Amino acid sequence: MSAWSPDVGSHIAYWTHIGGFGLGMLYALLINLQSEGKSEYVLADAVYALDRQDYRRALQLSGEVVKREPANSEARLVHVRSGMHTRPFEDFIPEYESLMKDSLQKHNLELAQALYTELESLYPTNGMDSRLRLAIATCLAQLGDHAGAVRVLQRIIQEAPNSAEAETATLRYAQLLIEQLGRPKEAADALRHFVVRYPNSQWKDFAEQLLAKARQAMRK
Repeated sequence: MSAWSPDVGSHIAYWTHIGGFGLGMLYALLINLQSEGKSEYVLADAVYALDRQDYRRALQLSGEVVKREPANSEARLVHVRSGMHTRPFEDFIPEYESLMKDSLQKHNLELAQALYTELESLYPTNGMDSRLRLAIATCLAQLGDHAGAVRVLQRIIQEAPNSAEAETATLRYAQLLIEQLGRPKEAADALRHFVVRYPNSQWKDFAEQLLAKARQAMRK
């Protein structure tokens, strides 16, 4: 009544409020905010379905969000975790690797660690790219999981010995064994192999320094 008849009882600027509401709705439409809101609800339903082990529905709902928002990491994570229960797991290995790369780029090290652990437990012979595996080893070392980092580096050395990453992996492997895990003999063996295998390495001086450090530790 006050909006239509200014003389009736209230000094509240109703039309100003209504106009502000209308402009807010128009702005939401312009920036596609209603789509984002819908995605949040759909993703929440997908998470709920995943928790209830309704994997097909979780896959369907999360897939809708991923199609609308390809960069939505949470939706992609629900999609891959539900999908591995409904289709061959091998189909989702590239998505796992892509999520790991995104997590590392965003410095979400805990998520990268969790994704790597999942992938290794579900599909140990995944054939991950050695560059990504090296980045994961660095991630694990930063999180304080030195033993885990050593295992990852060892896989690079064994599975991709001719790769550029194997050279770096050998040095990091030896360094962690000496400085973090107290296993200088294994480090010395790896470093002697490094000097023979990479005689022209730019890291040769560093390798010899590490080897001297390993020998000194062995004498104690």
